[in-house]
Amino acid sequence: MPFEEAHDGASADLARSSADARSSDLLSELLSPLRMRGESIAASSLEAGALKRVAAGASTFHLVAEGRVTLSLGATFHEATAGDLIMVPLGNAHAIAAIDDTRLVSGTFRFDDRTQESIFRTLPSFIRIARDQGGNAAWLEPLVHFLLAEATAPGPGAAIMISRLIDVLVVRTLRSWAAALPEGANGWIGGLADPRIERALSAIHADPHRPWTLEQLAAAAAMSRSAFAARFLACTGEPPLRYLKNWRLHLARDLLRIEGARVNVVARTIGYDSDAAFSRAYKARFGVPPSEARQEP
Repeated sequence: MPFEEAHDGASADLARSSADARSSDLLSELLSPLRMRGESIAASSLEAGALKRVAAGASTFHLVAEGRVTLSLGATFHEATAGDLIMVPLGNAHAIAAIDDTRLVSGTFRFDDRTQESIFRTLPSFIRIARDQGGNAAWLEPLVHFLLAEATAPGPGAAIMISRLIDVLVVRTLRSWAAALPEGANGWIGGLADPRIERALSAIHADPHRPWTLEQLAAAAAMSRSAFAARFLACTGEPPLRYLKNWRLHLARDLLRIEGARVNVVARTIGYDSDAAFSRAYKARFGVPPSEARQEP
């Protein structure tokens, strides 16, 4: 192989690897404000033809340990087989019909709406992670094992173990779902599948304190202002500058929880020149003034 061809191929691989690394790091940042609490897990067995109904309320997941099922959600139907994970993140009412004798591990969790508006608003009503796609089996199988153990024989510390396992399950599910999204997909995490929006998101998260303008973010995405604003809104559920503002306030929330943190210092750190303007924005976002951030759950 000629040197130039080999060099070009290596450069392309390196560029792809760098892009993948940026997307992975960005995904971690996008998921970092994810506030949720795992509530419960339970194992159940369904004979062929049996129906399990789940009322609307908490977000729900079902790991199919054995057998096959059909999940009905409104007028739509989704099939899953042994090893698959099905999730109803918005808490819609649904029903699961066993196609043959089936064993399930089901769990519930809730998002904190105050910090997850943009995430929660644009999540799909249903997510299926297939065991036999990509490397899903490598993480699904051990999670099934641990969740079954806690559901059938909980030991000391079961509540915290269940909460932590559900945290891992939800984040890993969203990560796998995001990786499978085609370019042009809608939803906040769909921005990772769009190289242009991914560049703008990376710019925001790399330097959130910079006084970004719409023009500068559109330039980072190599798009016109109008096209960028429309696409960013479709991907994240928020206009670009509102997304930037909310991300800064999320950073401020974490900073304010540090012992000894001063409101005026945090305000300057995230780019506010006025303490009063910062306090108004913070209270509008989280429902309490920044001085009470440390008392928030």
